[in-house]
Parts: sequence; C-alpha cells; structure tokens
Amino acid sequence: MLVAVAGGNLQGVEVAYLARKAGWDVLVVDKNANAPASGMCHWFVQQDLCEDKHLGALFAKVDLLIPALENDAALASLIRCAHTHDIPFAFDPAAYKISSSKRASDNLFARAGIPVPLGWPHCPPPVIVKPSRASGSEDITIFNDRASADAFLEQAKGEWVAQAYVKGPTYSLEVTGRNGVYVLPQVTDLHMDAQHDCRAVTTPSLLPAEQVADFENISLEIARLIDLNGLMDVEVVESNGDLRVLEIDARFPSQTPTAVYHSTGFNMVAALGDLFLHGQIPALPDQGKARGVVYE
Repeated sequence: MLVAVAGGNLQGVEVAYLARKAGWDVLVVDKNANAPASGMCHWFVQQDLCEDKHLGALFAKVDLLIPALENDAALASLIRCAHTHDIPFAFDPAAYKISSSKRASDNLFARAGIPVPLGWPHCPPPVIVKPSRASGSEDITIFNDRASADAFLEQAKGEWVAQAYVKGPTYSLEVTGRNGVYVLPQVTDLHMDAQHDCRAVTTPSLLPAEQVADFENISLEIARLIDLNGLMDVEVVESNGDLRVLEIDARFPSQTPTAVYHSTGFNMVAALGDLFLHGQIPALPDQGKARGVVYE
C-alpha cells in the first residue's frame, strides 16, 4: 500500500506518521526541500504541487492520495490530477469550500440553528475579528470597544467575520464518513496561547459526558448539513455550560489525530483508506476508551 502525502508541513507530518503506523509506504511531495514531513517518509520528492504537468507521472503508482495543505491553487491542481488519472483522492472539495470560508460556514450555521458566538454588531464588546478564509488564529484581532471594531471593519479589505469573543476552554472533534453515516472517535482538549495558537492537545477530554454528547450531536448535524464525504474537524468553545462552534475544517488536521491514535488506537489515515479505497465506514477500536459513536 503506497500513500502519497501532498504537502509536508504540520498536516503532512501527521498524515505521514499515521500512515506509517498503519503499515503503509509513504511518499511525501512538497516544493520545500526541508519540509518537516520529508524526514518521516520512505520517499520524498521536491515538487511544486501547482504544476499539473508533473503530477500524473508522479502519482501514477500510488494507491491513495491525501492532501495535507490549504493552498487553493495546489488543491485545484491535485483535484484535476486525481480526476484525470483516476487516483483515489481522500478529500471532499464541496465540504472544503464551505469550511474554508468562515462567512459561508457561519451563514450555514445560522440557517440551521447551530450554536455559535453572537455576530457583530448584535453583541457587546469584546469582539473578535478574523479573515473569512484564514485558518486558526492567523490575522485575528480582538477589539474591546465598538468604535475600534467598526473603524477596522470599515477600512478592511476582503471578507471578514466579526463576532462576540467567547472566553473559555476549547475542544475539538473529528468526524469521518459519508452519506449520513459518521464515526466520531474522541473529543480532545485544545490548549491555546498567543504565541503558538494551539500549543498542545490532550485526551481523554475533561469535558463532562453530557457536554461530550452535545458536541457529538452538533458535529453530526454539521456533517449532515454539508453532506460530508471524508474527514472534518469541528472546534468549539465552552462558556457557562454552553458550547459554541468556532470553526470547521474539512481537511486533515494536525495534532489531534495523533493524540486520538495514542489514546484509542483509532487511526484517521487508515480510516480514510477504508472510506476512499473500500467504501467502508471505518470501525472504532473496541478498547472502551473512546467516547466515539457511529451514527446512522
């Protein structure tokens, strides 16, 4: 079994590590010769993933192609390559299009009644302002008064999302599956700071069982709303006993999959193999550690 990992940074490290744990051979491709994942694979190729003409030959013998990046041009190139050469591609372009736009996903949540922080200007300060298409904490600013927030938004270029800044512990849950049937292996606790964004992930979660069940139900509803076919990460914040969805990402995450693997034995890369190679909903390990549930 040969898996190609398209992208060699943090996500690529995660995919390469878990692919090797699954017993697979690993090819990593990245334009950066010193990409971190280049030292965790069997073969590394330095290649710009935006250059379509080289990708067909490069991936001709792979059994599964997993993108580990968020570059729109590279993803478009990989999608074209996988379609042209009939390469199994562990990715859901439609779900990614929604999740990569905070404005699109927030509009979806609002229509469906998914709990999210109140939007500006319908909330009191402090307000958090973030670019619609950025990931994590990139370019996020917190304003403590209305005048500053309004002034920034009036002058800002591009799409921005502004909402109440909810302070509290944050949690993550991955969802894998298709056609309304999904596996949710385990909630993880995210430890954040200003310098590193997410500096650590721990599990099993300290979130009470009742709220874990709420989180699972919210994540399941989102997966069905976007008709997920693949893998999605859901991040929430807890405040005064309530959960609010901060963002979703329909791409392979970093940090949380390895934490879940060592806690439960559930391998998200192997799960993608089950889904995209065999059309099977992956099974949860029978260890009693995971809170995950298969919903059908």
